[in-house]
Amino acid sequence: MDYYSFFNKLQKADSRIKFAKVDKKVLYDKLKIPEFYQTFNPINVEFECNFGIVQLEPLDKLKILNEKYQYVAADCVFATCNGDAIYTRDGKIYTRVHGSKHIVEEKLAESVEKLFEQVYDN
Repeated sequence: MDYYSFFNKLQKADSRIKFAKVDKKVLYDKLKIPEFYQTFNPINVEFECNFGIVQLEPLDKLKILNEKYQYVAADCVFATCNGDAIYTRDGKIYTRVHGSKHIVEEKLAESVEKLFEQVYDN
């Protein structure tokens, strides 16, 4: 599945979803930013998954978001769901539920593409 098809489907379902031009100067060196940010900069992008409403963060907010969730062993935090970080590590997608005594990491998908496919197919 390509990113264009996924984001196009989201925009058709919700006219509030917006994307901006990608400013290549904002692509941070230390963060392993997911590939779709090379083409798509999500400004107001939310979608429903089987685990809740996911909000993709704009490119210019990723550095601040990663500082906020620095306790997470992540390559890049790129989204949130109910205040929980959604992040990449070694190409896979994870989240960690906060607010409990035992913070448990949960693998959501094998890749960003697989995460988007789960949503696209529903």
